[in-house]
Amino acid sequence: MVAAIAGTTPLNAEPLRVIVFAIAGHQLALPMKAVFKISPCPPQADQAVDLLDLEGQAVRLLDLASRLNPNHQQQRRFLLLIQTQLDGLYGIPLAELPSMMGLSVPTIQALPSTTQAQPLGQVCRYVSLQPQESGPATLVFLLDLGLLLGET
Repeated sequence: MVAAIAGTTPLNAEPLRVIVFAIAGHQLALPMKAVFKISPCPPQADQAVDLLDLEGQAVRLLDLASRLNPNHQQQRRFLLLIQTQLDGLYGIPLAELPSMMGLSVPTIQALPSTTQAQPLGQVCRYVSLQPQESGPATLVFLLDLGLLLGET
């Protein structure tokens, strides 16, 4: 994906299919192939837990809302589940169901270096400016799983 984003892809390239969700006032996205499934959030996820049992599987919670804005309280109604080959399941709590979107590859660009020190820059490396039919364009930040899971 990085090579495609870096500008080596033709303008007529297939859109990058992503799952888009709102957290702490930001529109965030993950490639569809990174998402295992979306599940209702179990009641124990409302407590301050980092690990929960979901259908007999251990799920590590990634609380992006408090990571991006420590003062932000977000309902936990759904879990966006990510399965990694090495570490198992991770869950990102969401207040609303996410949506699917195709991001035009030429609209994706690297975040400015000034953003990298901010909370958003610690979980994202790329952003896409998505035009809207009515109103201003929307910034969609692409989550970087390596940064998010502390692998890079």
